[in-house]
Amino acid sequence: MPGDGWEYHWYKDSKLQITNPTHTVESVSHTDTGDYHCKAKRGAFLVDSETLQLRVEARPPASLSLETELSDIMTGDMTLRCNVSDGRQWNYTWFMNGQQLNGSSNVLKVTGNEETIKSEFKCKGINTERPLYSALSDGFTANNIIFKRKILLAISGCLVCCIVILIIGCIVLKITRKPGLNETAPEDLFFSMKDSKNQTVSPMEEYMDNRSTELEECQENEELITDRDSAVHEDGVIKDEEETPASEANGLTSFKGL
Repeated sequence: MPGDGWEYHWYKDSKLQITNPTHTVESVSHTDTGDYHCKAKRGAFLVDSETLQLRVEARPPASLSLETELSDIMTGDMTLRCNVSDGRQWNYTWFMNGQQLNGSSNVLKVTGNEETIKSEFKCKGINTERPLYSALSDGFTANNIIFKRKILLAISGCLVCCIVILIIGCIVLKITRKPGLNETAPEDLFFSMKDSKNQTVSPMEEYMDNRSTELEECQENEELITDRDSAVHEDGVIKDEEETPASEANGLTSFKGL
């Protein structure tokens, strides 16, 4: 015992930590994991204690999330959810600005007002088995979320009202509108084959008809020219035969009567 000449030395992983009858580890972290033992020394007499294995594990984390429901948008409230995902059943504790709130559910309904908008919310899990509680979640502050939701709700309401008014206006206009008396029926762009034969001549048919007419005119002209040449030729021959029996006519010599 202290005072009887004993000295106590605490070791962690064979490294001297402190010289004291008791060794207290505060604010435990992962770096405190190791093998601990102590040595009691009195003069030349030395006694080693048993080795104690200390394992430090992190507490399961708690996550806080904001859920948006239709009722929250309409009323401007908030729904917060806390979750510890290690496969065990947990109860939950909620904190607002560091003060514990009532309730052990994983869901917290918060009424939107000036106080709650600026407040910070945190949560952690509580269990009956070790570890007895989880780590504290990160803080959540609503800030202007509720205000933005109200603006969004107002804009959505205006859009819906405009669409409804537009639909009603179209229906009323359609009912009250009277058809015009002088409206004429649009011309029928389609006609029968019979009408098309009477009214429309294809370009090819028109071309063939004109071609036939041109051929007939050419033939008539050719016949007229042929008849005229024949008449002229006959007149010349007769004159040559009467006046000059053996003379040249048009470069030809007539041997008639020789």
